[in-house]
Formats: sequence, C-alpha cells, structure tokens
Amino acid sequence: MTVLSTVIPGVPADGFSLPYRILLIAGTYAITLYSLIKLHKWLRKYHPPWIALSTVLVSIFGTFWIYYVVAQPLYAHALSIALSLLLVMEWLRNIEQAEFEASNTLIFLSLLVVLVRWQNAILIAALFV
Repeated sequence: MTVLSTVIPGVPADGFSLPYRILLIAGTYAITLYSLIKLHKWLRKYHPPWIALSTVLVSIFGTFWIYYVVAQPLYAHALSIALSLLLVMEWLRNIEQAEFEASNTLIFLSLLVVLVRWQNAILIAALFV
C-alpha cells in the first residue's frame, strides 16, 4: 500500500511524507485486524466461543500490542507481532494436514517476518528446528 504514495505527483518519496505515513498506518491496522480475525477463527475450531474471544482479548489488552497499534503504528512492532501470529498459525495448519514440506504461504510469511524485523529469525529457527 505504501508504494502507492510514491506515485502521487508533488509528494516526495522519502518515506516521511504524509501519504506514506497514512498508508503505512492503514496497512498496520489492516494486518492487525486480519491476524486477530484469523486467530479467533482458528481458535473457534478447537475451543468454545468464549475461550476464543477471551484469548483474542488477552492478546490485545494483555500485551504491548495495543500500544504499538494505537500509539506507535509506524514502528514495525505491531506488524511484526501480527505477521508472527500468522506464521505460527500457518505452521500449525501444515502440521495438522501432515504436510512435512513447507507450503508457499509458509515460506512467504517466513521471509516477510524476517524482512520486517531481522530479530524474528529466532522465531523461524524455533519453528523449523
């Protein structure tokens, strides 16, 4: 989405212009919402609705996630948390389906997680070892 801000005439493509920041914030909100919905949907397969909802609420309000989404959406932390959550859920889906080779989605999420924050390579090492 932030690539769109670079094609607006008259707006500097330096990463600090207003359209860039707005699209980056919108992307952070979108991926956060998507990952929470996926988490709730995945938990509903195995647990009653109240446990699934409680888990999602605890992950929102019991961690620093809400701070990074609301107060600091330009930081990579919220995006990193959301992508890591999606990566773990995709990894668990592969295990459920007894797919011992990594799917394209799993590989893509792994690369994206490391691209956002290189420290997330520890998560990938823990999952694939």
